[in-house]
Amino acid sequence: MQDPLGARNWIYNDTFTRILISNNITPTKRQYMRGCPTAHKMWENLKTIHQSTSYLVQTDKFCMLCASRAAEGTDIPEHLIKLKDLWDSLTFYWKQENIISSDKFFKHLIAALLP
Repeated sequence: MQDPLGARNWIYNDTFTRILISNNITPTKRQYMRGCPTAHKMWENLKTIHQSTSYLVQTDKFCMLCASRAAEGTDIPEHLIKLKDLWDSLTFYWKQENIISSDKFFKHLIAALLP
């Protein structure tokens, strides 16, 4: 609303970038692009696919998630975004390895990590 020209340019550039990404990935990777609202989300999904998925890396991510306790004065929305990003990368790996992950467990974990 404040900058209609800038918003229109952003939408155009985002659409163009999504087309470039879609045209330059293999058909097997396209399944991970479905439902991505922005080029940024598409790129994040591609990074997650190609990121190291060894057991030790995922164990370290889980430890980081469990140790991410918010202190008094912490920016809670930013903290929740950090937790969600870690959770998404873990659940992406767990789905590939047929490890069951629960949204209910994640909600309990969030409650435990808040002050």
